[in-house]
Amino acid sequence: MENIWRTYAGIFHILFNAMSILLGRWKRFFYPLLLVFGLITVASQPLHAANLLYGVTYGNSTFVAVGGIETSEYNFSAILTSPGGVTWKSASLKKRGSLYSVTYGNSIFVAMGNDDKSGKSIIITSKNGIKWSMSKPPKKLEESFNGITYGNSTFVAVGDYGAILTLSNGKRWTTRTSGTIWSLYGVTYGNSTFVAVGWSGTILTSPDGVTWTER
Repeated sequence: MENIWRTYAGIFHILFNAMSILLGRWKRFFYPLLLVFGLITVASQPLHAANLLYGVTYGNSTFVAVGGIETSEYNFSAILTSPGGVTWKSASLKKRGSLYSVTYGNSIFVAMGNDDKSGKSIIITSKNGIKWSMSKPPKKLEESFNGITYGNSTFVAVGDYGAILTLSNGKRWTTRTSGTIWSLYGVTYGNSTFVAVGWSGTILTSPDGVTWTER
């Protein structure tokens, strides 16, 4: 459907320019067409043209990007998917709050964020990047999670005020002690080690996502 609207917008654009040249000063009578063209152009734009995207990953032959749709009251979660990185489609997710990170591992996508109005953390999962379901975080968890990765059969998420979560059994998230109060913004896995980084030059390492050491 998105491609069809783009085609219509392109046709209107060509017709309007052609009439402007051929009709000269009479073109003001065709200004309503300009309005129609503008409305169609706005409607045809992909989701990421007017909103914020914070994270992207690849898995199951699919790119998945996550972010937020800004409104006057609060943000809504935004998810885009693409098989090859060229054509993108929005996934249906009516969830309040922005998503800041996403990763793929153990045959599932995991995205995390924060409800900017209630302050509660958001964790969602998907097998294909299109249909998503809520994953229950630990009780009273209100930190915003800014980065997530997968390694050593474990998901590790990092966030504000040194917050760290792990998921290794596929069902239950566990809060871990990072040893820092600084917010963490990124995490990765390699060479049998998790590395998390954050505010004030913070660098943490862990062999299993459970025990962390500040470097």
